Amino acid sequence: MKEIKIAFIGVDGTGKSTIANILKNKLDEKIEIQHMGANKSAETKFRKYIVQKKKDNVFFKILSGVSLYYDRWYRVIKNERKKGVIIYDRHPLYNPTDARKFKRILDKVIYSLMPMPHLIYYFYCDVNTSIQRKPSEFESEYSIIELKRKKKIFDYKYLKNKNIKKINTDQLGEQQIIQMITNDLKNNG
Repeated sequence: MKEIKIAFIGVDGTGKSTIANILKNKLDEKIEIQHMGANKSAETKFRKYIVQKKKDNVFFKILSGVSLYYDRWYRVIKNERKKGVIIYDRHPLYNPTDARKFKRILDKVIYSLMPMPHLIYYFYCDVNTSIQRKPSEFESEYSIIELKRKKKIFDYKYLKNKNIKKINTDQLGEQQIIQMITNDLKNNG
C-alpha cells in the first residue's frame, strides 16, 4: 500500500483514539498512530524539557510556544516518508479552538506549511456522550463549559466543510465507522 496520511479531528470523547486503535489492530496493512497532544506525548527533547520546567515567566512562555510548534512539525515530518497508513489523532492544522486572533493566524500560517493529510475525518457526538466516554476529563464545571465551547467551534468549522468526512459517533457503531474508513483506504490505496 502506498503512503496514506489520515487526520482524525474532533473534541475529546468523540472516539478518535478508539477507532484509530481498532483500525490498527484489525487491518493487515501497516498502520501507525501519531498522537498530536500538546504535552503528554511530546516527542522532542526540547518540548519534553519545556513541559517539565513549566516556569511562569515570559521567556518560558515564548519557549513553550516555540517548542510546541517544533514538536508538532517534527511529528508530521518524521512520518512523511513512511510507507503504509499514518493516522494523526488531532492533526494540528485542524484544531481551531484558540480565541486569540493572533494565535489563530500564526497557527494557520505555520501549520499550513505542513504536508496535508490525504483523508480527513471529523468525529462528533453529543456533549453528554463525550462526558460519559471520558468522565475523568470532565469532572469540573469549567471543563464541561470548555468542551461545549470547543464542540461549538468544531461543529461550525467542519460540519459544512465538503472536503472533510463527517462521522457522527452517536449514530454510527464502531464496525460501521471501520468499514467506512476501510473502504476509503481501498479507494485511495
